[in-house]
Amino acid sequence: PPVVECPLCRSLLQKKPYHRFDNDLRSTNLPSTMGKAVFTVNAHPFELDRQTKKQWTPLSSAGAETIAIEREGDGPSGTYSVTAYHDGQPIIQSQIAQGAIFNKTSPKFGQWSDAATGSLYGLGFAVEADLSEFSKRFSTISETGTLPQSLITVPQAAAPPPTASKPPKVEPKQPVAAPPSAPPTAPKPPKTQPPAQPEPQAATSASTSATSTSAPASATQVNDSEHANLLYENQMLKKALEVTKGNAEKWQEELRKERNVNTRLKTALQESARNIDQWKVQLKAWKDECTKLRSRSKELEEQAGSSAPQLQELQQEVETLRAQVKDGASAAALETELAAERATVAQLKEDVARLQREADLHTTQLRETKMKQEQAEALAKDCDVKIQAMQRRMQEMETAATYQSRYEQVREDMTAWKLQLAAKIAEMDDLHTALGDLLQ
Repeated sequence: PPVVECPLCRSLLQKKPYHRFDNDLRSTNLPSTMGKAVFTVNAHPFELDRQTKKQWTPLSSAGAETIAIEREGDGPSGTYSVTAYHDGQPIIQSQIAQGAIFNKTSPKFGQWSDAATGSLYGLGFAVEADLSEFSKRFSTISETGTLPQSLITVPQAAAPPPTASKPPKVEPKQPVAAPPSAPPTAPKPPKTQPPAQPEPQAATSASTSATSTSAPASATQVNDSEHANLLYENQMLKKALEVTKGNAEKWQEELRKERNVNTRLKTALQESARNIDQWKVQLKAWKDECTKLRSRSKELEEQAGSSAPQLQELQQEVETLRAQVKDGASAAALETELAAERATVAQLKEDVARLQREADLHTTQLRETKMKQEQAEALAKDCDVKIQAMQRRMQEMETAATYQSRYEQVREDMTAWKLQLAAKIAEMDDLHTALGDLLQ
């Protein structure tokens, strides 16, 4: 097979200048695991650096590894995982969660995120057909939670490739047949992904020139990766800004409504305060009138009590006059005096009846005044409750205004960050152009 130089392993060139890869990378076996392999494919495994979030780290120093989709358990409760091993040690064990997305970032490179571990894995394939087959099975499992029988490919037995270390005992696997239309070539990741394997050369002299140009090429790929990450962050910031703008419009509409409600509440509060003052004046007048009616009622009761002895005296005098008439006094004079006394008695009775009616009227007015006073007190309590509610509402309005001012500050900060990000992207574009000119 032709000799292929691996630019990702330049640090090992002194000890092992060249890595020999078989053109057919499908003969690698997986060690036995707890799951059952339902699909296998050869690819270069990578993982995004968790600290920098900008560089891809190869997970295997040997290049391509066998990537398997395994099923653990039977029935609806079974789970699927993406696994890969190097020298018997697991380098990828990622369960395919419901709703997971496999992104094709280039014709021969794809990536997905493991929600359980927070890792971002990438696979570089030799041909586009392998990427399509893997992506189709990954998406099917993510959407339906199972893999149809038509998409299950049972690997066949194959001998493990020669290696310096003692390979682990593995169960036979069936390799997946390569598409006949295109021969397998080294994977070519996108600009945002780790560098791909260069095209095979016919002679070892080409590897020397590749070694001399690997340093600027790696720098260009690192800058491209940083540029792509900055573009991705810019897109995320733009989306967040659009969502924030939409929320800001909603908050402004709500603030406008709340301000209108606050204005109406203030007007109602002022009107209620004026009504309360009027009710307090009217309540004071009713209390004064009630006090006067009570005093008048007491006076009438005293007058009615003082007229009772006079009536008794008049009756005694009438009896005395009657006795005198019987004794032979002048009938005419007695009759005149008797009529006068009767008229006086009638007048006194009328006065007593009039005083009684006045006393009843005053008592009725006193009761009505008490009822009005109770109503006024209840109305005053209701007004106090409304005033307290309005005050709380005004405090909420002040809090909403404070939140609005904070949002304005956050929006200004977002604008400043966007400008800084645009400046950095412009700098990276200039650097990318300069490096491209230098490489040319």
